[in-house]
Amino acid sequence: CYTGMRLGDALALQRPAVNLKTKTANLPTTKNGKPRLVYLPAVVRKELKAMGVAGEGRLFPFHASGRLRELLSMTLEIAGVVLPRRVAFHVFCHTWATWMRQHGGLDTYDLLKTDRWADAESADRYSHVVVSDIARKAELLPVRKRA
Repeated sequence: CYTGMRLGDALALQRPAVNLKTKTANLPTTKNGKPRLVYLPAVVRKELKAMGVAGEGRLFPFHASGRLRELLSMTLEIAGVVLPRRVAFHVFCHTWATWMRQHGGLDTYDLLKTDRWADAESADRYSHVVVSDIARKAELLPVRKRA
């Protein structure tokens, strides 16, 4: 949720690809066929440090199995969240993009620069989650004063 990685990318991540000193993880190949250097924010680094990243092999010892999806379902139920069918973990990619727009102040082209999307059209789907500075000009419209 804090990296924008797809589930498959995260589960395929190799331990040597994670560098807590540079705060990055290197994805050698993504869905669009290109490598991506992923920034690891403090919340992610803290958890990775606690679980240990040294050594060889895959970082996470599990697969995208029914058990992993069952754990997500249990978590969502406890949180009172209902997701549409076939959304599951991919919702976290969209959450990341939405938060990057809303809290990080990124625009479409900034999202493109994260290398998470291959084209502006794909990254632009998150433009609706923020009110533009242009739209805020509505504050300048005349208002009739009451006597």
